[in-house]
Amino acid sequence: MEEVLRAFGGDPSGDRLGALAAEQGVRASVLRFDPVALEGWARALRPLEAARMACLTAESWSAIFRGDPSEALVSIEELSIRARSERCAASLIEATVLRAILLATDRRRDEALETSRRASRMARTESLPQQEYLAAVVLARLRRLSGKPHLAARILRAVLSVAPAPWSRWLGLELALAGGDVPDLGEAAAIPGAVRAAFAGDGAAHAEQMARAREVAAGARWIHQDLEVFDVLLRGAAHPETDSFRLGVEDGVPHGLFALALDPADEAAYVIADPRGRRRVLAPGLGLLAPMATLPEAKQRQARTEAAIAALLLAGSDGCSEAALFERLYGFPFHRRHRKTVDVLFHRVRQRTEGLAELGRDDGQVSLTPRCALVVPDPRCSPPPDYRLLQLLARQGSTSARDAADELGAPLRTVQDALRRLADDGACQPTKDGRRLLYRVEDTTFLEPTRA
Repeated sequence: MEEVLRAFGGDPSGDRLGALAAEQGVRASVLRFDPVALEGWARALRPLEAARMACLTAESWSAIFRGDPSEALVSIEELSIRARSERCAASLIEATVLRAILLATDRRRDEALETSRRASRMARTESLPQQEYLAAVVLARLRRLSGKPHLAARILRAVLSVAPAPWSRWLGLELALAGGDVPDLGEAAAIPGAVRAAFAGDGAAHAEQMARAREVAAGARWIHQDLEVFDVLLRGAAHPETDSFRLGVEDGVPHGLFALALDPADEAAYVIADPRGRRRVLAPGLGLLAPMATLPEAKQRQARTEAAIAALLLAGSDGCSEAALFERLYGFPFHRRHRKTVDVLFHRVRQRTEGLAELGRDDGQVSLTPRCALVVPDPRCSPPPDYRLLQLLARQGSTSARDAADELGAPLRTVQDALRRLADDGACQPTKDGRRLLYRVEDTTFLEPTRA
């Protein structure tokens, strides 16, 4: 830092070189998740007018690392105004990315995503690789938070392949949280390591790997929050950010972490009823709990029946109205013409839970009382059936229906139908390659960056 500061105070060219070096120093501190160094840069650069934008960048990041959104907003606004007046595209992109991070921490995720997309397009247009990497990692994070971790993983893999080494920690952590499966995640490998330990029932190894992950992410409050939320979801413990999911009010896995939690059956979450109460936990968390009774195997998957069982267990001993349960499961209000459908559903619930729980129906109310500690899958939290196909497309870039079927071990006709459905929905795009029809996942904002 001292060498950088000595460059100022001479001639304009020295000031420009000093300002550039200061910006690089601030960037290095951000990528190390080092709030102390950012505070140092902010203090040192504050008296230097020629380094005002580098100072504002350091102040903005420092406030975000500290969790002070009000101070961050003031610095970001001044940085944005100054960057526009001096026509500095790099600083304007930085301010836009910082604003997206701030919006995300305020849970204004739609605005944050749109702001991040704008920053990504700006960086691509200006051909500024470092700003492209920054915009991309934040865009990927917001893709995950919006429930599209396959898009997040695609972005992060692409950037990891070209970004310089200092970017690997942040990119690796975000890729791990998106369920990415590259061979070497570096320090971030502690996150999938913790998941594997939980699935294996090794509580000590799980705790050790989670502690390592927190150490790697030290300083980055937003990633620490992801790790805290993930740990709470595994245990089914009370937490303001997860209670709606834990109690069954909402089915979406908080922070878009379902890709990290999928078990071999593609289940993301289970409902538990035991002496501690009734709650929903992520699939790896089952390995950290005592063995419990499970539903008997069915000849054919009965997702609606299992969803009804999970919902009734979460409803507690008082249960819920049949009409409310119907609307929750089917997505539209109950009408008397649906009575036969409801009766068949409850007949199947009674069959699947025979000897494990008692179904009660009384004057439009329905409840399910477990007779032992019981765990059941909750299909409402699992990704759609085509998610594995989307993951494959995002990982490989593009593929044919036959290659996808071979990779997934699925019938060709099933994969062809799924790809047509995804293409009709706009989730992937078909392209001709000679006589072959290839499919690829398209992100309407992200384009693969080039090496700096």
